[in-house]
Amino acid sequence: SGNTAVYTYVDDGGSKAIKVSVTDYISGDAKWYFTPVPVEAGALYRFSDRYKSNATTFMIAEYTKADASVTYEQIAAIPSSGGAWMTGTMDFTPPAGTVSVSVLHILQSDGELTTDNYSLAQLVPASENQFSQGIVSITFDDGWLNQYETAAPILAAANTLTAPANNMPATFYVMSGTTTNSEPGYMTTANILDLQSNGNEIGAHTINHCNMTLLPAITSCAFTPSGGSTTAQQEIEGSKNALTLLGASISTFAYPNGGYTDAIKTTVSGAGISAARAIDAGFNTRYSDKYTLKTQVVDTAVPIGTILGWIDTAAANKTWLILTFHQVADLATLQANGDEGGITPGDFQIIIDHIKELRDGGTNPILVKTVNSVLPLMATSTVVPVD
Repeated sequence: SGNTAVYTYVDDGGSKAIKVSVTDYISGDAKWYFTPVPVEAGALYRFSDRYKSNATTFMIAEYTKADASVTYEQIAAIPSSGGAWMTGTMDFTPPAGTVSVSVLHILQSDGELTTDNYSLAQLVPASENQFSQGIVSITFDDGWLNQYETAAPILAAANTLTAPANNMPATFYVMSGTTTNSEPGYMTTANILDLQSNGNEIGAHTINHCNMTLLPAITSCAFTPSGGSTTAQQEIEGSKNALTLLGASISTFAYPNGGYTDAIKTTVSGAGISAARAIDAGFNTRYSDKYTLKTQVVDTAVPIGTILGWIDTAAANKTWLILTFHQVADLATLQANGDEGGITPGDFQIIIDHIKELRDGGTNPILVKTVNSVLPLMATSTVVPVD
């Protein structure tokens, strides 16, 4: 409340468009929206519009269920277009129970947003977009020693000895520099190879944990690169090669700080890496981009109920949930190390117990797989939108 919002039709470049202007912004948002249209839950849809803005705007999917209840999902955050006309496009999948959808392109600050040429198309039906059942991948970033000493035993205890296919493997994204330089508090070569020999995946996470979108400024790196400089290509290829020489089999990659561009994605692919995980929030389907896999980041600030809800959602919607963990340690250790992304062993145990319960039965069972082992289940073709 308290915002001043003005809605107008405008003739901009020969096309009638809709415009919203906000001043004196306090809270909430302003938007035009279209009447919800019928959709198939679980299918893949593509929404696009032409827009002109001078502020960051957001695309929100508004899902309506058969009982008339409504839920919302942010599907895109869109930078200012600088006052020029641009096209915003985003793919999304309506969750289980959805019968109709509207996409809200919203302004959530002072500024102006003009939109035109709305399009909504189904790309593939649910039968092609969904997995046969829900999947969860447990991933760890940075290669902290407590992941090996504390988290790995909890995972091993959840293994099903009579059915190895139902074990609890994880993917560990390791900075190669911390291992080759024997940095205190990080895993050794022996630790990494032991994890791998027990069915876990080792993935690359650069040499020095650099946000590659900010290079050549090495202030974006957690560790100072050898020689005082580095490039995205050196960080990507160097980390894979170093870990491979240690005996690890590297198939996937995680972007430090979630930083990527199209050029960085191309470099990852060119290095012979099959997929990469970002930190964009969400769930993955068979047609998700393998080089910008979505995740849900777990830390002490996220309520346990929310985390368990993510797992239940993946099971119900037959989507792929990737959970991202950092340190697994007591609060005193997390605070001493300044790890905002950490979690306590007790909370980690609750999460694993819930996954195990769904894995071993229930209405919506879930598979537990490493990131690399899910890739063969994804679609090999691309989708062509239909107007």
